[in-house]
Amino acid sequence: DGYLQYQFDAETIEFLYFMIGRLMTRLTDKFDFMVMLYGLGGSGKSLLMNLIKYVYGHDQTGILSNSFQDRFGLSEFAHKQIVCCDDMPSNMAKTVPKSDFLSMMTRGALSCPGKGKGSIEVHDWNIGTIINSNKLPNYSDESGEIVRRVMILNFENVVEESKRNIDLESQIINNEIGTFIHR
Repeated sequence: DGYLQYQFDAETIEFLYFMIGRLMTRLTDKFDFMVMLYGLGGSGKSLLMNLIKYVYGHDQTGILSNSFQDRFGLSEFAHKQIVCCDDMPSNMAKTVPKSDFLSMMTRGALSCPGKGKGSIEVHDWNIGTIINSNKLPNYSDESGEIVRRVMILNFENVVEESKRNIDLESQIINNEIGTFIHR
């Protein structure tokens, strides 16, 4: 909480807990969105992302990166609990086709081709997705179908180099991960 209090006011912290809690819960109420941690380097985005990935563990987390295979990549995520993007690819529109990106946000149906095997049919993509980036996705968005479904948490404050605690992540994992999960 000390780190979050440096970054955000109390109302924003509650909204952060709400968004992350929704992201980590598979609900069926069709309140659909994708979380984006947006801001400059050194602002704490990666710390939060790493804590979320730690909660799930490696086998439950899909990693979306520049090496994502646009044809077969979604099949890797079909059985995961969460998809994390540590640093959004600069050409996200080429990495993940817009229709797939929208289906990932709206809990739509996706056909996920597998390399050398049949497709995995996902009828309700209810896998939470969180993106860490210092730029916005480069999809054309004339009707607002992207922007209204991406919940952006703006990390505006950069922690001064002299005040950075390089052990903060391990301290939270060792001492407060239960509180993080509970909140």
